[in-house]
Amino acid sequence: MRKVILAALFFIVSAGLGWAQEINVKTSGGTSIVDGGNILVSPNPQGGTAATNIVLKIENLGGSNLTLTDPVTVVSNSNVSVDSLVLSNTTVVPAGEVTLTIGYTPTEAGSFAFSIAIGNDDPNENPYNITIAGTATANPEIDILDDSAAPVANGGTLAISPNPIGGVTTTENITVENNGTTTLTLGTPTFGGATNATVNSVTADSSTVAPGGSTTVAVSYHANDDGAFSFNVTIPSDDANESSYAITLSGTATAAPEINVKNDTGANVADGGTVATSPDPVGGVSAMEVLTIENQGTTTLNLGGATFASLSNVDATPTGSFASASVSAAGSTTLTITYTPSDSGAFSFDPDYSPRPQKKATGVE
Repeated sequence: MRKVILAALFFIVSAGLGWAQEINVKTSGGTSIVDGGNILVSPNPQGGTAATNIVLKIENLGGSNLTLTDPVTVVSNSNVSVDSLVLSNTTVVPAGEVTLTIGYTPTEAGSFAFSIAIGNDDPNENPYNITIAGTATANPEIDILDDSAAPVANGGTLAISPNPIGGVTTTENITVENNGTTTLTLGTPTFGGATNATVNSVTADSSTVAPGGSTTVAVSYHANDDGAFSFNVTIPSDDANESSYAITLSGTATAAPEINVKNDTGANVADGGTVATSPDPVGGVSAMEVLTIENQGTTTLNLGGATFASLSNVDATPTGSFASASVSAAGSTTLTITYTPSDSGAFSFDPDYSPRPQKKATGVE
């Protein structure tokens, strides 16, 4: 009995002298929170975004070491998930402090709350209970779809289909959706990291996307040659956790035909260039000009019909005929143009034939 009484007296005296451990919890700003108290989160976090952290300080106001129980327990939660609870140390020396970092994510916009219990060996405050509450704001949420409406993850790859033709400029349309609850604002898209490709432009139809809406980002590019190609596109926005949405566009370019035109002397004629007829034809007398059409590509070149425009001092409409409407790789054919200058003097007309237009024929009778 004497030992029990002495032990009780020792406990009372120790507590009175501050020898026992004494827990106290404060916000990171230094405001104490009583056992069973509340913390109102400010500023408001965004609903559905990546984890938000709040840091609490746990003090020991007593005279002996305070031991904390790890992990801290989540007692209840509403419209929120508690993702992590990390103590910097489980022992708090007298007059010392440790931190408790809490990671949490409000599920959606609106009020949320969760309660935690900090286990410890304080004689009269075990566990130490705190409720953390707040109001989550609405937020935009970016998502990207390819041209078949399939989603493309941030950091993912958009496989271009059908295969483009090497050397031919084409456009790939990317759909940007806003699955959030407030307007999504887009920055200027950028591109880079091209392999066997040249990106000409990346343009968004609109810089803002309403909740539930979408816009199109048009990517103009060409594969430099046939074979595999790829490049990166990054779309910045005010999405809280995907502010820089980067994707890789990749595909396989097919081989392509490549037209080249030569005049009757064998000289190359550039697209939009001029063929000077020689010798000079006679005014009012039908004449012919023969052009050679080469295919310098790797697949068959198919030719359309020849048409003529911008006639100057030329009777009626010239006519043109191909020796063959298709030219195999590394092959050639001829285009024979029959025309009649109206009178003496300079004349000209523009032959236009698919796939390469407008070789202007000019001359002096």
